[in-house]
Amino acid sequence: IVCRREDVFASACAVARAYPLYSRKTTNNLSASTKTATVQVEFVLLSSSDETSSMAVSNGTAEGELVLGEGDIELLKNAAMAVRLAARIVDTPCNEMNVDTFVQEVLTVGQALGVKSTVIRGEELNDKGLGGIYGVGKAALVPPALVVLSHLPQGATETIAWVGKGIVYDTGGLSIKGKVITTQTTRQVFKGKVTTQTTHHVIKGKLTTTQTSHQGQGNNNSNNLASHQGKGNDNSSSLQGQGNDNSDNSSSHQGQDCGGAAGVLGAFFTTVKAGFTQNLHAVFCLAENAVGPRSTRPDDIHTLYSGRTVEINNTDAEGRLVLSDGVSYAQKDLKANIIVDMATLTGAQAICTGKYHAAVLTNNAEWEGAAVHAGKSSGDLVFPILYCPELHFSEFSSAVADMKNSVTDRSNAQSSCAGLFIGAHLGFDFPGVWVHIDMASPVYVGERATGYGVAILSTLFGKFSNSDMLQSLAEQTDLELPSTKKLKRN
Repeated sequence: IVCRREDVFASACAVARAYPLYSRKTTNNLSASTKTATVQVEFVLLSSSDETSSMAVSNGTAEGELVLGEGDIELLKNAAMAVRLAARIVDTPCNEMNVDTFVQEVLTVGQALGVKSTVIRGEELNDKGLGGIYGVGKAALVPPALVVLSHLPQGATETIAWVGKGIVYDTGGLSIKGKVITTQTTRQVFKGKVTTQTTHHVIKGKLTTTQTSHQGQGNNNSNNLASHQGKGNDNSSSLQGQGNDNSDNSSSHQGQDCGGAAGVLGAFFTTVKAGFTQNLHAVFCLAENAVGPRSTRPDDIHTLYSGRTVEINNTDAEGRLVLSDGVSYAQKDLKANIIVDMATLTGAQAICTGKYHAAVLTNNAEWEGAAVHAGKSSGDLVFPILYCPELHFSEFSSAVADMKNSVTDRSNAQSSCAGLFIGAHLGFDFPGVWVHIDMASPVYVGERATGYGVAILSTLFGKFSNSDMLQSLAEQTDLELPSTKKLKRN
């Protein structure tokens, strides 16, 4: 690879994505045999610019700038390993990568790094008030879990938490995922067309029928008929695939709903191995959103770890429930003053920011800019979406609870609203930094996971790293860091 020094890290992560680990093919499969393939990657470094090159020569540092040190090479190896780890977890189907297996993956990384681990599972989640994770995962045969890895170096002044959504499989719950069947009839009538189109949406177990008639060339009469369940009011019965906590409207690819947690695990490994100077916690919210006798029902009301109550009007909006518990735990128990949550949260993310850029939502404009910069530097691209809780959070209004878990109007900034639901459990007056990354689309390309998240988190927090390469990639401007002591006092 011939590139500039600042492009080496992103290039190495890109190469790692090209070599996925998971496969169960029985033919032409190296992983199924004793053969080992070794890929050598050589970097030829170019000077960043003529001006930089001439300055380096005059200072006698040109040779150093065009050579990767041992620390740089070790970082690249660890990052490549972490990207492939994250992609393998996401690629592995739920019959192999269930909550038990994911917990073991996390603990294995923790043991390799020599860091503290915490596991809260099953009924203990309910006993401790973690109603979001418990409510989503209680119907599955394998119980849900909250797992935390904690890197606590001496002399740290900041406490950072990365929270990952780890839904190992998402059926949608009782608001079950389904397909869309469309039938269309067109007939010609006297000097113009009368076109009648009937579309049957079988979505989340509900039937929505939309009939539209176009008469002549200028008249448009439409009639919308929708079924209602439960108490008779259901604001989530139409077009649910646009705003749910998933990356695909059908029931395919739902094992990839753990991409946020997988990315956090890989990033934690990379960052700690590179030498991280501040307190860093990786929080994994793990559950299988299954259908069974103990499934959460639409209209149920759950109390989350924040103490706030949530009326469930869509069981397929489950990711925000587990993440809300995760960020609340990071705030209340870990005393984090910088909290990043990352998730395959909404199908609407691709509509907002496209297939290749994740969406970033934050309460801090400087960190928004830093996230965009880190995305460009690392190859894990992000683009900002609206942060306006005073106008958007009313979408979750409930007559009987503090909020609902799904919006009233799906045409109103869906991905922003979904993120705001999580932020609400920190409180919109949270004095620290909160960053939400919705990476529903870039988590995979085609049928393969990308290991998204490893590169951007490592780069975004590069200023706290002992790695010269990560430090150079981090945002150069000084970010405003809230006081950890202030959060503890509060």
